[in-house]
Amino acid sequence: MRKWVVLVALILGVVFTYNQMAEINSILATLRRGDWRYLVLAFFTMGAWFFVNGWLYHHIYIAMDMQESPWRLTTLSAAGEFANIIAPSMGMSQLAVFISEGRRRSLPSGRVSMASLLYILVNYLAFLIILTAGLFVLERRSILDTAILSAAGILACATLMVVFTLWIGARSENRLAHLLIQVSRPVNYLASFLSPRVPLSEIKLRNFAHHASTGLQIISARHQNLYFPLILALANKLMLIAVMALMFMAFQAPMTLGAVVGGWSVGYLFLIVSPTPNGIGVVEGLLVLALRHMNVEAGDATVIVMAYRGFTFWLQVLVGFIAFRLLEHHFFPSQNSHVAPEMNDLIPFDPDSSLTSASQDSVESVYNKYPDETTLNQT
Repeated sequence: MRKWVVLVALILGVVFTYNQMAEINSILATLRRGDWRYLVLAFFTMGAWFFVNGWLYHHIYIAMDMQESPWRLTTLSAAGEFANIIAPSMGMSQLAVFISEGRRRSLPSGRVSMASLLYILVNYLAFLIILTAGLFVLERRSILDTAILSAAGILACATLMVVFTLWIGARSENRLAHLLIQVSRPVNYLASFLSPRVPLSEIKLRNFAHHASTGLQIISARHQNLYFPLILALANKLMLIAVMALMFMAFQAPMTLGAVVGGWSVGYLFLIVSPTPNGIGVVEGLLVLALRHMNVEAGDATVIVMAYRGFTFWLQVLVGFIAFRLLEHHFFPSQNSHVAPEMNDLIPFDPDSSLTSASQDSVESVYNKYPDETTLNQT
């Protein structure tokens, strides 16, 4: 990644952490009061959660005919989550991390972007499965209100939008390119006030659409390869629920399965739809309120939520910061590539590339489709 991007990200991370020092001190004071055995178990559960995230990306990459180490994808995932927290932009910060590192390893940004969309989709679907059970618990306890239903509706709409985008890409490369060109026009118009250079040219977008559509067509032909990523996404969510249950045990609070699943579902739902980074300042209050409605004492609910957020949010910030530093220093060496920075999406055939042979054939076809553009860029 570019040095100035890394520097800005690290500065934002330090400023963000400094502004939240009061909350961090409160969480540390709370954790000291808990049973260390359950806290250690929660720590290792979160460690497994990070690796499951990496394996989830790994299997999506395989399904899209890309090769990447699961350990490196674990680091990328943690760094991407860190970028999302310090620079919230509806997931675009995380996507930028994957695209930047993908280019360094000669992976087309179109296919990397679709892999990230598939990651979002399987996570949304996994959560919707658990949310169904959570809403059932809330309904049984007569605490299901309009705000929760509205948030669930927003999540359902977001899921449908992702499905629609992926469906267009799998059905027609030209339709996806047309959609991208239409969306890029207001972006290019606003960017024209800052620079005369067009950031999203039609050639780049059509090339992006080609790689994206090729990857999605591979998925469409082997849709069974997405079953295991969905299972991993479910395991990912169950680990977070386990951390919530361990917080009940660590602070010796009375616990029921309904309280854990129902409370966690509300907290995670508003984490997704919240306008603040990772739901900070919103999730805490709503989660305490949800647990109170589940007949958890106010004092217990407060310490449980603070400790839970310490593991699921602040530990994520710390690990993400370390992952970002590893990527900055190229802890994972890139493959040998003769692709110029401006040609990262138009990748020539290279037997040492990260793409498999089936993908190389599709990449070569870009030169046949846009011979003038590739020749012009090479000169």
